[in-house]
Amino acid sequence: MPKLSPISPARLLLETIRTGTIASIAIMPIGFAFRQMDLRIGYYGPKVVELLVSPAQPWQVFILHILVGWISTLPLLLGLLWVGSGRAVQTGLLYGAGYYVLINSIILPWAFDDPTPWQIGWLTVLPSLLAHIAFGWIIVLSARRRIASLRT
Repeated sequence: MPKLSPISPARLLLETIRTGTIASIAIMPIGFAFRQMDLRIGYYGPKVVELLVSPAQPWQVFILHILVGWISTLPLLLGLLWVGSGRAVQTGLLYGAGYYVLINSIILPWAFDDPTPWQIGWLTVLPSLLAHIAFGWIIVLSARRRIASLRT
């Protein structure tokens, strides 16, 4: 495995914000399309915001969406630094799927005492799973050249 060049925390933070913002905004049309089909997606954003203020306003849910996008991007960028560009796409797709399974289908339903999407059915699982897979893929596309430039 090639040696990694040192990356400054500031540079990693900027790349996290850049790619996290791109991916967070890029997956929004997926959510809008699934909502138009009356499928569940973005279910926990308003629920999390309403822990602080009620009712949740769309701009508050959007801000949370972007913040969570940043937080969710950092582990994937670190993973991409580790695996390199040869397996970047697979890493991004698996990260998105794994993120959905762990966070959106297990942790959040448990935290809000909701049934899991798996218990509700595939039409509940599929929209968010696909959006999270797309999120991982978009991170890879957005960060690929910068991540490759960090490897020597």
